[in-house]
Amino acid sequence: FFFFNDTATTEIYTLSLHDALPICKLKKGLKTWHYAAAIVIFFSIIGGILLSNKVIVTNENLAVTEIVVPHGQIKNILLPDSTLVYLNAGTKLTYKEDYGKKKREVYLEGEAYFDVISNENKPFIIQTCENKIKVLGTAFNVSAYLNDNIHQISLVRGKIRIAHNGGKESVMIPNQNYLLIRNKNESKIYKVENINKYSSWKDGAIIFRNQRFLDITQQLERTHNVVFKHYNKEVMNLRYTGKFSITDDISKILNIIKLTALLEYEIVNDTIYIR
Repeated sequence: FFFFNDTATTEIYTLSLHDALPICKLKKGLKTWHYAAAIVIFFSIIGGILLSNKVIVTNENLAVTEIVVPHGQIKNILLPDSTLVYLNAGTKLTYKEDYGKKKREVYLEGEAYFDVISNENKPFIIQTCENKIKVLGTAFNVSAYLNDNIHQISLVRGKIRIAHNGGKESVMIPNQNYLLIRNKNESKIYKVENINKYSSWKDGAIIFRNQRFLDITQQLERTHNVVFKHYNKEVMNLRYTGKFSITDDISKILNIIKLTALLEYEIVNDTIYIR
């Protein structure tokens, strides 16, 4: 039903402490991160994993490990402190070489499930483009794709603190979900009955919860490594709720959606045209 693919890209490079921190900038109404630096890139294959090494020469050097999971794949990793992290398709996780010395800090673009090893003396910190999340030992899911308007944090156990763009911290307790609507700059924390549904992707599930068809296709682009081209504006804003598996063929998923919508589609290689 489901398997992990270890062909994710791992990039290790050197840069200054200032350049290591991602910068949020607004692009098409949403914030994005990017690094500004001159880079030398070379590739090697080690144990079936593609390694892309980037070296940036600066006055204050700092090695950074970057793990990138391609579309159509899911990966689980252990951080240096044995914290377990599941990384969803299209996700990037970055941490610096001093991870675990004074604090444990990572930078996330995409979606990940964290099962954090408890250490009261060294808090675990996640930086996304919108939020800073601080924990001691807990399990939770973070969805923070750069191009998604909705960012969410779902707490399974323990306690976490969240700050949005350097603002006041909010405390979350188990079975609560944090929802951020980025284009409105609105957020809320609320209780949910089944908190595990937000991290069911790590078990191979694809769940839509009253989502626009346009947002659904963005998710399918990551899970099935395809590209959608939209030529039917009426369908783009229709909303659907449903559950599929990453093992389901993309045609099967679209054929089920077709039962309740006037849409046609054509698949040409890895591109899907919605008409």
